Amino acid sequence: MLAASLVAACSAFAGPGRPHFARPATPRGASPIALDLGSYCFLAPSLCAPPEPAPLQLLHEISAAAEGFSHLYYAALQSHYFETTALQAFVLVSVGDIGAQAIENQHAEGAPPIDLKRTMRMGTLGLFIAGVGTARWLQFLEQNVPANGSAQAVMEKACLDATIWAPIANTLYLVLTPLLEGVKPEAVASDVKAKFVPVMRAEVMTYFPYNLISFSLIPPLLRPFTTGFVSMCFAIYISWITHNERAVEPAVEPAGELCPGGEGDAEGCLVYG
Repeated sequence: MLAASLVAACSAFAGPGRPHFARPATPRGASPIALDLGSYCFLAPSLCAPPEPAPLQLLHEISAAAEGFSHLYYAALQSHYFETTALQAFVLVSVGDIGAQAIENQHAEGAPPIDLKRTMRMGTLGLFIAGVGTARWLQFLEQNVPANGSAQAVMEKACLDATIWAPIANTLYLVLTPLLEGVKPEAVASDVKAKFVPVMRAEVMTYFPYNLISFSLIPPLLRPFTTGFVSMCFAIYISWITHNERAVEPAVEPAGELCPGGEGDAEGCLVYG
């Protein structure tokens, strides 16, 4: 009796007007597997999407790698600030010196290969002057000049950089570079007098506009990197000017040939003019 009652109840539940949840019939010629895959694609379209073209996939991989590197770099700045700025300055100034040597040698016949000793000297100077000195100077400015983002504060920082740290850093490059290469102090002093003003002029034309942007838009922790990148370009100029040989006055050439016997201005003869 109990079993018969249960059967009757189930029949009544599934009677007319009640929904049926039976699995839909498989169309003729289609397999159940295809229907299952279609369900997966409906639920997760990315699983069934066609593969991306190779260039686009490579771009995504490069973007992911750059993002990962930026996170590592930011963490290194937070935990090892001066070590990070010193290392990046060494690399950037070294690359700048290699560029300067390439410019110096491009028109020279039988030009020597890249002087790695010179590159190491310039990179080491960059490590201490830019990597430590400039990084500490940027910290000093941020701590002592109100960082309120106002135009006045930005202008004050740019002017302080141009009038205090820039002359010190450029003088160190102009003095230490030739001294490390064995140039006599007297010749170094003469070169500094001749090259300091052109270097400072190039410094102001390059860094003053950059600093106006840097102090207003770039976060303080990232300024050593952007400043280092600009310094790499400026290092090409610094390397070139500190290794540029002093101009040699051309020897006086005769205006013509001496008359035979060294006699005077006879007709048909030329004399030294």
